[in-house]
Amino acid sequence: MINSIELYKLRNGEYSQFLQDVIEIVNKNDPADLQVQPQLTTLIAVALEIESLFKIPLGSALTQELENFDLLRDNALKGILAIVRGNMYSQDPVIKNHATILDTHLALFGKNIAEDSYQSETNSIRNIIADWNQKPELTAAITALDLQSWKASLETANNNFSDRYLARAIEVGTDTTENFEVKRVEANQAYYTLRDNINARYIINDGNDPYKKVVSSINGLITYYNDLLARRLGGNNDNTGPDAPEQAE
Repeated sequence: MINSIELYKLRNGEYSQFLQDVIEIVNKNDPADLQVQPQLTTLIAVALEIESLFKIPLGSALTQELENFDLLRDNALKGILAIVRGNMYSQDPVIKNHATILDTHLALFGKNIAEDSYQSETNSIRNIIADWNQKPELTAAITALDLQSWKASLETANNNFSDRYLARAIEVGTDTTENFEVKRVEANQAYYTLRDNINARYIINDGNDPYKKVVSSINGLITYYNDLLARRLGGNNDNTGPDAPEQAE
């Protein structure tokens, strides 16, 4: 059975990325074979509408600022990754271990964070910085590899991008918050319908493939997002069972 996740606790960028991740998993497991193509199609449609809310119209002086800040954070990410991966070849086992820890952590956020949507990248970097500040093994690794200035540059560029992105949204008169609230209600329903169909067929088929594989993959994804929420909220997020309550935002 697919575990629960409190969708309303996800930030908009995280929420959009979660939907895209679920869609990718189901697509890779052949939705026709799973007999959930209609439900998946509905989710894809609303997920695309949500993703479009992140797109910013061109033609504003702020657009160039956004592109500049985006380039700065992309370069900071690339620089950090280059240093981390270079030190994974260090002859010093302590340095090599620190580099491996950081590389493993960064891999949790995707293969190429810089190519994610604007808001998804913003949220990923925000969570990366939070982990670096809060987790002793990551803080120690940043210090050991002398990445403090790179970290500061990444955080500053990301915060500046986030501030100007909001200013751009206000300038073009887009009530992003209201639009997201409406679309998230629609997306929640589409996701729950897809999930419930998969769960029902999983039960009917005694938990065998292809349902076993797709359920396992989605649960792995949900564990990642629940862990992310638990770290940010500073508490235990134990609502991971199939019968745990879920709430719409």
